[in-house]
Amino acid sequence: MLISFFSVAQEVELLSSISPRYASQLELGVEVCRALPGLHPLTGCDTVNSFAGKGKKAALDIVKADKDSRASIHRIGECVPPMRDLRKMEKFVCSLYNDVNSCKIKDTR
Repeated sequence: MLISFFSVAQEVELLSSISPRYASQLELGVEVCRALPGLHPLTGCDTVNSFAGKGKKAALDIVKADKDSRASIHRIGECVPPMRDLRKMEKFVCSLYNDVNSCKIKDTR
């Protein structure tokens, strides 16, 4: 805590005004914030196509709800992802198309 006589709400407001990134971490949570840099290229950016008819909001909602997606997407760009992370990312893409029972993109098509 910054100063013991601040209420939690006052402390959050103060820290949020100092750092917008802190405010987003409070709202989304640290794990979701760590996944955002990997989520951006996965869902389409200047150099990568997006998934047909699926926006970043739908992808963010899945990442918020699914811990496995957060963990594997967080590692995009850090190294060559292990096969288990690639499978989790594939399941994430299936979830974008509301096929939560499938783990293979070819089956979702």
